[in-house]
Amino acid sequence: VLLTEKDITNETDAERVQREREEEAEGRSAKLEGLLMRLSDCFSKDKADAICTDFCYIAARGGRKRLTREFLRVHRSETSRLPFYGRMIATLSAVFPDIGIEISQALKDEFDSLAKKGKRVHVEDRLKNIKFIGELVKFGIIMDADIFSVIKALLDDFRGDNVDVLCCLFDVAGFYLTRLPTSAKRMKSILDIFLRLKAVSDLDPRQCSLLDGAYFTCRPAQTVI
Repeated sequence: VLLTEKDITNETDAERVQREREEEAEGRSAKLEGLLMRLSDCFSKDKADAICTDFCYIAARGGRKRLTREFLRVHRSETSRLPFYGRMIATLSAVFPDIGIEISQALKDEFDSLAKKGKRVHVEDRLKNIKFIGELVKFGIIMDADIFSVIKALLDDFRGDNVDVLCCLFDVAGFYLTRLPTSAKRMKSILDIFLRLKAVSDLDPRQCSLLDGAYFTCRPAQTVI
């Protein structure tokens, strides 16, 4: 509502406070919309850090919810943004822990849902999900226990798209997990199982190549037997 100078002069203190609150909310909303639009062009660390800095000035609870939804809405054809999304989520979670908690839980729930649907979903949707999870693992947003639960689920049903999904996870976060002191020992055992499953599974040449590439990503100095 547009107020004339006379209206503003004659308003009561209560009306002035309410008007200022509404103006501030409108300004924050406009700033938030502009910031969210910048996510589509976030392909560098500098841009990611600038978005984080600017968001801290408009980070009302509703704004954090909107930003969380925008992160999760990334399309399967735009996974090149995910490393920078992971950086932003980790940075903002240091100030607003609810952002990291909500996004990591949503991704884990999505992983379970997509796995249950199996062939009824596009494999690229599953790969986008696991890439996002892998990025958050590297930034310490998703904990070891959670990622090993994901890995176990994929190893327990090592066939079809699950092979592609596990290889994708290892390509993104395998090197990190094999060198992190808290996960290195367990990853060693997992990679040994990974090789044994390759030897006994009926995989096509494409998937065999994926397995070799994922293994070498985790253990670049080793040789596949």
